[in-house]
Amino acid sequence: KNTPLPTDDATKGEHRTLPTTTIGLTDNKKLLFACTHLDAQGGDVNRQLQIKKILEVLKNESLPVVIAGDLNAVPTSDVIKQLDSYFMRSCTEDCPFTIPETVPNKTIDYIAFAPSTKFTVVSHTVIAEKYASDHRPVKAVLGLRKQ
Repeated sequence: KNTPLPTDDATKGEHRTLPTTTIGLTDNKKLLFACTHLDAQGGDVNRQLQIKKILEVLKNESLPVVIAGDLNAVPTSDVIKQLDSYFMRSCTEDCPFTIPETVPNKTIDYIAFAPSTKFTVVSHTVIAEKYASDHRPVKAVLGLRKQ
């Protein structure tokens, strides 16, 4: 599914979407994987609208949810505070920087999951790869919490 995300027309921002897919796991279990790239403009008007829509779409999902993407927002921003109101990021303290790719100096790329999913973070890394993008890839290994 591909859900359009809102953009304030007055900002002339690029239109963004929230693609989602259901992934089959072992033991007939499934999860919903979502990814996005939020507006890159200096002001966060569109990012605020877009994160609100993302939460609206995903917070009532019955499947476990993992979301990843370039949110164009630093960890202390209101956009990430909204993300954190429902999702748990795979890294929340002393996280490696993700941009720019050559000598990174800030984090704007994330992997997060709904805390009700029983996931635990096994590892979170930012890969020192600078060929494919102007961002460094983020990798999180999630495990299932013991009941």
